[in-house]
Amino acid sequence: KKIDKLIVLSKYEFDFFKDFLDEDVITIIPSGIENVGDIPIGITSGDYFLFVGRDDENKRLFLLERLAEIVQDLNFVFVTNKRKPNRSNVTYLNGVSDEDLKAVYSKATATIVPSKYESFSIVALESLANGTPIIITENVQIKSFLCQSIMTIVYENDVLNNLERAVRDIAEKTANDIDIRRTSIEAAKGFLWLEIADEHVNIYCNLVKK
Repeated sequence: KKIDKLIVLSKYEFDFFKDFLDEDVITIIPSGIENVGDIPIGITSGDYFLFVGRDDENKRLFLLERLAEIVQDLNFVFVTNKRKPNRSNVTYLNGVSDEDLKAVYSKATATIVPSKYESFSIVALESLANGTPIIITENVQIKSFLCQSIMTIVYENDVLNNLERAVRDIAEKTANDIDIRRTSIEAAKGFLWLEIADEHVNIYCNLVKK
């Protein structure tokens, strides 16, 4: 069957599909977000690293649970779907409302996305929209849209040790950096849903005209 247009979320997916389709058939349109938070004023930092997502083999919360055992001097908050007992430096949260989640994001030192693969990552975008930088593994494809100052990329080779280095580095260097929080929010403004939706509408309208 003929494919008139394929919309993908990232350059990684574009590069994959261009082996099968003409490049002019493929368009990259990332995921969008409804709004962004205000530029934080007077926030020093949260005292925790944040995970938001399901507890499954792709999201890999288990990596951060191991990490929390290694770095006992740092705190973690895990917003997830399974109820688990808290530990000395780990707090589990379930059923957090969208409004409360914004506050959880904004008070974190950084949000960690340790997934095996993400075609984009709404969690990473939500974190940036609330002024919090991100730590992502190398196969989280939002990386192609962002500048280095607001993200730390962790490579899969020796991933647990790389995560430890990342959280320690951020805890020491960037937790109180208001410029990074401001840059995070400004970056998220490039993904506002109304503008993303317009890109989709324009594509559909052009297809109908054909």
